[in-house]
Amino acid sequence: MPNLVQDSGTGLAVMKKNTMILALMVGITAGASALGLGVQGNIVVQDTLPMGMALAISPDRIMHMSFNWNMSEEQDIINSTSITADWWLVRLPFKRTPLSAFLGAGLYASLSMTDTDFNIGSGLRMPLGISAGFANNHVELYLQTVPTLGLYFKPTVKLDNPSLPINLGIRFWIE
Repeated sequence: MPNLVQDSGTGLAVMKKNTMILALMVGITAGASALGLGVQGNIVVQDTLPMGMALAISPDRIMHMSFNWNMSEEQDIINSTSITADWWLVRLPFKRTPLSAFLGAGLYASLSMTDTDFNIGSGLRMPLGISAGFANNHVELYLQTVPTLGLYFKPTVKLDNPSLPINLGIRFWIE
């Protein structure tokens, strides 16, 4: 009988790493007075339009983290994962509506893999968007665009192409 753990090789190692990162993100949020958990869809405006999904975790209503998975056959990328951390520095509510606009600053780290190579990148982000709170602000819908600029570190250090991720998401708040 084959040993399934040994046969899965790198797949199991990647799953363990992703689980550890997720546990760390949830652990960071454990002491928060409000905890937001949700999902978001991603589209990245670059040479092509790779799409993906993300798990959104927020330890409060100012800091927002996400763990992203993107797939793009157009760019010959089999798998791209990234971690983001954004701080909403300015939040402007619209009077007599559940809407508010926000502007922030953030960081990202990414890993992209193809059939023959991989790239590691990191950089800066600037989230800009709108959000709407419902059910006494326990449910939040948001739409944001996040201009990014960063560096890739493999095979050589180079400036990454600027990109414009667009995210549509929902977050559920536990207070």
